[in-house]
Amino acid sequence: MDRPLTWVSGATARALIAHAWLAADSAPTLGSITLRPHQRDAIARARAALKEHGGTLIADDVGLGKTFIALALAAEARRPLVVGPASLRAMWARACEQAGVTADYRSYEALSRAAMPSERYDLVVLDEAHHARTPRTARYRHLAAALAGARVVLLTATPIHNSPRDLRALLALFLGSLAWGLGESELATYIIRREREDVALDALLPALAPPQSIAITDDAAVLEALIALPPPVPPRGGGDGGALLSFTLARLWASSHFALRAALRRRLHRAQALEDALSCGRHPTRAELRAWTLADDAIQLAFPELMSSPGSGDVDELLGAVRAHAAAIEELVHTLPGDSPRDRERAERMREIARRHAGEKIIAFTQFGDTAAGLFRLLRDTVRSCQLDGRGARVSGGRLSRREALARFAPRASGTTEPHAAERIDLLIATDLLSEGVNLQDASVVVHLDLPWTSARMAQRVGRSRRLGAMHSATSVYAFFPPAAADALLRQEQRLRAKLHAAARLTGACGAILPVGLTLAPSMPMDEPRAPARALELLRTAMAPWRAAAPTHAVDGMLLVASVRADQCGALALVRHEDGHSLVTLAGTRVSDRPDEVLDAAHFADGADGETDDDRAATTIARLEEWLSTRAGAAVAGIGRTIAGMARRVAMRRIAHIAARTPLHHRGQVAPLAAEARRIVTAPYGVGAERILAELADAPLADEAWLRAVRAFGEANCRAAGGPGEGVGRPAAIEALILFGP
Repeated sequence: MDRPLTWVSGATARALIAHAWLAADSAPTLGSITLRPHQRDAIARARAALKEHGGTLIADDVGLGKTFIALALAAEARRPLVVGPASLRAMWARACEQAGVTADYRSYEALSRAAMPSERYDLVVLDEAHHARTPRTARYRHLAAALAGARVVLLTATPIHNSPRDLRALLALFLGSLAWGLGESELATYIIRREREDVALDALLPALAPPQSIAITDDAAVLEALIALPPPVPPRGGGDGGALLSFTLARLWASSHFALRAALRRRLHRAQALEDALSCGRHPTRAELRAWTLADDAIQLAFPELMSSPGSGDVDELLGAVRAHAAAIEELVHTLPGDSPRDRERAERMREIARRHAGEKIIAFTQFGDTAAGLFRLLRDTVRSCQLDGRGARVSGGRLSRREALARFAPRASGTTEPHAAERIDLLIATDLLSEGVNLQDASVVVHLDLPWTSARMAQRVGRSRRLGAMHSATSVYAFFPPAAADALLRQEQRLRAKLHAAARLTGACGAILPVGLTLAPSMPMDEPRAPARALELLRTAMAPWRAAAPTHAVDGMLLVASVRADQCGALALVRHEDGHSLVTLAGTRVSDRPDEVLDAAHFADGADGETDDDRAATTIARLEEWLSTRAGAAVAGIGRTIAGMARRVAMRRIAHIAARTPLHHRGQVAPLAAEARRIVTAPYGVGAERILAELADAPLADEAWLRAVRAFGEANCRAAGGPGEGVGRPAAIEALILFGP
């Protein structure tokens, strides 16, 4: 360490660190919208992330205003695009009008059917981005191709539905294969996630009342009949096709007899289609039976005559199995009561909720359209109800448009006048198509009529009520749990908690949306304050008061050092990089930039001034600089991230071979191209650009021509700051250091 040390007060050092590391606020308005402080902060942070990484994930809690954060970024783009569910097109059109932003809109549904036209967008916003979390789908492939070369803003309060792979798949849309090799702490640097308590909106967001469970009388006889159903015809090659069927039918039964009866009838129709296929001498393979897909309201089977392969001679036996299965289903349909006591019990529980919350708006969610339709029929004469599904809305007086129904139910959120008393809707019974992206701040009660597969879906449901602009002080939540015997089969609550725990480990999601008390297994702990993304937000909260002191700027060649008193020894350092700043901590001999460890160091660094110690400062700086040098050397050598992704590895090997076989007299011309190619190959790209790189990696070109082709690829696809053609820039350097200890 040969730079002079300048000892300053702890407050001065903390102010320098906070002003350098915390992003400056963005503009306070966007069109006719007044942005709140947490939105301006996210805009500034996302802007920096787009410049540095080419993308960001904004995973703020539901209802905190992610739409206008994204539109503020879109306002700075040359040609922005928004991708989202088809049902949200009108909402985005209104938001764009309010923000004064022009952006194209594409739906996920359209991307599932066909690739997007080859139009060059420089910024793409993916609303409800969790719809693009499955890399095996056509939707994901089409999106990846469309995002090549574009900066990407992902919006979703629930990036993890099933496992951490969901989060990595989303980040891969702008990071490519690098996303699969990042550690959890590194993943957190690409995520902006604030919860209600982080943004000081206590007076603006409703509180969340403790969720309440609603138990339904057991119905063991029907469950036993479902489990006893003869299995459907086994796939050619062996295997048991009955487990998924029993599991799914029990799930429908746990929602309502309405849903179960309708599904059994559909099942009969499909059994007849399969019987027809077998009668033609065709028997589906195991792979073909994977064409069965679990939809929101049924199991769907591709038409067997078109999807199956020639049979193997045992058609008579298979026909017998199909007919036995169909006969058992038909018998079960006839035994189900047309006027189900269980469904009437569900309706009575809803009436009790309506009486308890008289004068309030209630929204009840279900996965199944048949449950919504059946419950509406039982309630429409006693509660001012509306059934809303993919086909539109229905009230006791007949059909309505979706827009008119929402205006009657939530006039404030819809921007319309209060309806006449005769047209008022107090209870909206909706399928999950309404659980995303729709503002229903007028509703103060949310009811889960059944438990979805993911806790993320439950959070989306609650988020329709608990939003900015809501007038009620608290959102009440109820959940109908499956009958106990069904819970023994489904263990839905346990599955939801396990998935929520996986999300909490990475993003710090909270588990307050789940009722407690009916699980058969001990509840899994949900509090995850040390999740990397959560630790980063707590760190920002802890450092915000440091900015109260006047900003101090480090002078080149000078290092500011402070000493403060704390119970433990260590150090917190502000490190300047070419494209920004980072925080590093030293505890004992361990140097780390893990968010949770930096958070601990920030708490210790917030003490009163202590005594200066030049020797300790010099030793600490030397240890930190050694760590920074080692990390920089690994990056230059291509160690770590560059091993992620076959295309990158192939390209790096080809660069190494070119450098090795280039004649000495020609290396002066090739070396700069090779160095630039290494930087391009290791830069962040989305999956779509990586596919282009994969084709380029094996392209039959001469060495120098190939290196120039890599350079052209980088110019077309590099989105990070500095671009591929600029120099390496100055190395990382420590700008400020706070030593803490007794």
